[in-house]
Amino acid sequence: MFTQEAYAVLAGYQNIFPDTFKKIFSHMRQYDWLASYQDFETISYALHRMSFRLSNKFELDQLLLTIKPQLFSFEADFKIFFNELRTYVQIEHGSLR
Repeated sequence: MFTQEAYAVLAGYQNIFPDTFKKIFSHMRQYDWLASYQDFETISYALHRMSFRLSNKFELDQLLLTIKPQLFSFEADFKIFFNELRTYVQIEHGSLR
């Protein structure tokens, strides 16, 4: 699973994590926060919570109202980009797994 691989890579850098992130990382990994961000409502909730930490109050979750109608376009662009990235990696570093 992609997220488990991502956590494993991150774990290799725990020695340089800021102290606040060190405390959060094990919980993040245990409850697979990265996978939860595939859900639009979870992203909205996270952005809403982040809004409270800003010195200039701005409702970050409202940005999703702008993004959501364009989601299919973003997805199409990402698929093009990702295929180009895979090709580049294959050329530069050999075959992919």
